[in-house]
Amino acid sequence: MPDFVTLAEGFALVEGPRPDGEGGVLFSDAVGGGVHRWRDGRVETVLARRRGIGGLVPHAQGGLVVTGRDLSHDERTVFPAPEGVAGFNDLTTDDEG
Repeated sequence: MPDFVTLAEGFALVEGPRPDGEGGVLFSDAVGGGVHRWRDGRVETVLARRRGIGGLVPHAQGGLVVTGRDLSHDERTVFPAPEGVAGFNDLTTDDEG
């Protein structure tokens, strides 16, 4: 069984971890807010404040597509939650993004 290593601390509920394609890992903090990138032992905030993100994928033309109360590309709402739906959680793309 592999050993586990803590890469970063201080986050309330880490969601959606995924490789960033540059040797790092993108992840959200669903409770504390924001999307963050861990790389080379450091954490930087990529998208600030937004809470409730359960899924995230890099956009082919830059930025991030994230779930939560709606589906957004960075700060722009792409698809609002339909009436009666609280929001969206997991997210994935096909091989072409």
